[in-house]
Amino acid sequence: MGYSLTEGDLDKPAEAALVDGLSANLGVTLPKDYTNFLKEHDGGEGFIGDSYIVLFKAEELADFNREYEVEKYAPGILLFASNGGGEGYG
Repeated sequence: MGYSLTEGDLDKPAEAALVDGLSANLGVTLPKDYTNFLKEHDGGEGFIGDSYIVLFKAEELADFNREYEVEKYAPGILLFASNGGGEGYG
């Protein structure tokens, strides 16, 4: 599967061992497409059309979800990206 941004860059791959342990570390089952994405591109940022997106690195997922207080305000959601201005995508 290919991924592209209209502007910006996708990062280099995350370490496979880190990605393979994410589901257990986060306490959720991650979609295979998402873990495959992380193994190809460990995050990145840029534009998709007119919308800006910051895709979190694998090692940042737990921290960002804690900082956004997801468990308190949106239980059952896992944020994987933001618009860089305070809105998250889960």
